[in-house]
Amino acid sequence: QGYEYTAGTKIAMAIFTKQAATVESARITGPKDVDPTRVYGAPDEISVYAGIITEVGEKFFVHDINSYRGCSGALVFLLDGPDAGRCI
Repeated sequence: QGYEYTAGTKIAMAIFTKQAATVESARITGPKDVDPTRVYGAPDEISVYAGIITEVGEKFFVHDINSYRGCSGALVFLLDGPDAGRCI
């Protein structure tokens, strides 16, 4: 693969889902009148979340993107560095 990324590398996650985020799936701990679709996007649309890599392990990395349950398997793109634009 040969990707180059370290803690601090900017990334984006592209999400497409058929179901809307709910207060429960988004684990919203604040006011219960928050509409999760205003934060996470509407179903049947592509939403892009941006963040940074906070930790890199031998076979994993950790990021600070606040996604919701059901986002596993999302495409993650590098936004800076020599491999910007590549999917990791």
